[in-house]
Amino acid sequence: MSVDEDESKAYQSFKSVFLIQIFNMKSLLIFITLLGAFIMQIADDLVTTIIYMAITVIVGWLYLLIWGFAGSFLKDLLNKYDLPFRIVMSLLLVYSAISIFL
Repeated sequence: MSVDEDESKAYQSFKSVFLIQIFNMKSLLIFITLLGAFIMQIADDLVTTIIYMAITVIVGWLYLLIWGFAGSFLKDLLNKYDLPFRIVMSLLLVYSAISIFL
């Protein structure tokens, strides 16, 4: 593979992940929950609401960036220990399912 192909592949990967993160349902649900449960309770006027919403968006984007950088650093570690990681996560999932019903 040439350098141009590698850069093109990396750009396409970044672009697709960026779009997925923009439309990340968890982020949208957290934003809607914050808006309804907290911001609307303490905001008296439109300006205060907009300020709190802007702060929420900025903090949300920072968390997404941190999560993205952490994911890129953890990717090598998780690839190295893929099978043990999957086994541990599967056992934790089974444990969680059993603990719900007991």
